[in-house]
Amino acid sequence: AEGSAESLAGEPAANVLDGAADSADLSAEDIANAGSREANQEQPLEEDPDGTPPAGPPLDAEMLALRDEVRSCLSYYFSRPENACTRSPWGVMHSFIAFGAETQLIVNGRRVNAIGWLCWNQPCRGQRLFSLRNGRLQTAHGPGVQGHEGQFLCMLAQSRVRADYELRVEGKRLTIADLIELEQRTCRPNSELTFKLIGLVHYLPSEATWTCDGGETWNIPRMIQEELDQPVVGAACGGTHRMMGFSYAVRKREQRGEPLEGQWLRAKKYVDAYHEYTFKLQNPDGSFSTDWFRSRASSPDIQRRVQTTGHILEWLVYSLPRERLSDPRVLHAVRYLNRLMTEHRQWEIGPQGHALHALVLFDRRMFGGAESLASRLRTYGDGSRSESRSAATSGRAVDASGRDTRRRDNVQLQSEREANPWRSGLLRRRDR
Repeated sequence: AEGSAESLAGEPAANVLDGAADSADLSAEDIANAGSREANQEQPLEEDPDGTPPAGPPLDAEMLALRDEVRSCLSYYFSRPENACTRSPWGVMHSFIAFGAETQLIVNGRRVNAIGWLCWNQPCRGQRLFSLRNGRLQTAHGPGVQGHEGQFLCMLAQSRVRADYELRVEGKRLTIADLIELEQRTCRPNSELTFKLIGLVHYLPSEATWTCDGGETWNIPRMIQEELDQPVVGAACGGTHRMMGFSYAVRKREQRGEPLEGQWLRAKKYVDAYHEYTFKLQNPDGSFSTDWFRSRASSPDIQRRVQTTGHILEWLVYSLPRERLSDPRVLHAVRYLNRLMTEHRQWEIGPQGHALHALVLFDRRMFGGAESLASRLRTYGDGSRSESRSAATSGRAVDASGRDTRRRDNVQLQSEREANPWRSGLLRRRDR
């Protein structure tokens, strides 16, 4: 079966809406399948950037061709899930940032739901995301797990996973709400709040206030202010995640029909200004600067190009108004990235995930409908028509599945090494 997060998990599973069955005796394989329906996407609001595009004139031949090119590229990666034996939790997180609740994962030769596997704290390359301390939820940080505080919640938010979706840690049943509470109580001033902001602004009401475990009072405007007081250049992945945090907060505020004032308005103006600045750094071939937001640059390293253009375009196609997605500069970047991802197949998992997410967002906002991603890609098969050409172009050895036999998964992105040079020796480890 195809076409839903439920069917992609491999088997029907317990649904939190219907009341989850007693699963004390479930095997690890059953655990992976459990919750697939729980992880399906929330109903998007009409104005949501991932929602159905408004009715408009029929697409012309040029845009139809671009739609088919993008979907053919996406179908290749969508039909080739990652493997829990060889990918760390960090690597699996960067697979589902692209395809959300429909993302599959290979476990013992079977396809299961990737988000369900991680939320039930199952191992990926021998590592787990969660533990308990005095009965309270704790998250793991470091190589192979979370690279930033709030990163997993941030990715769940962007995948639109429900707050009542079940977590299973050391035999204890929890929910995403417990993870939300953890990220609230661990807010710290003068720290990176980028990923926490995306997660908390998604799940909490705009007016929510809370007390962290240090006794300070927090709210969403304070988080925005703390982030605005820190530089974009030099932040994680060149500052693209910080810009996504501002954009996500503004978009949520707009979706809820709430006024843009105070810190919300500051964030809106900041994002708008960065849109124009970013286009000034675009290269003639459609790529964005390989020096992120620092200056214009065009390194020949294609890994660097897919990393920077993928992250920057991901932020742009999320944050720009829908009517601006047809801007020739946006289309030029989409064509460039799509061509790069089609002609070459072997990427570090982090840049690959964000580049694919950029293309998924563009497809969803520009061409998509109410159907699932799997339904939209069904007519494109497994995207293998250009596979032989991509292998020849890359000049790398591929196995029968089309995967590079030397493909490796960086534990953390190059930009994190730049932002944290004191950890560079640790972060150069390969996630094999």
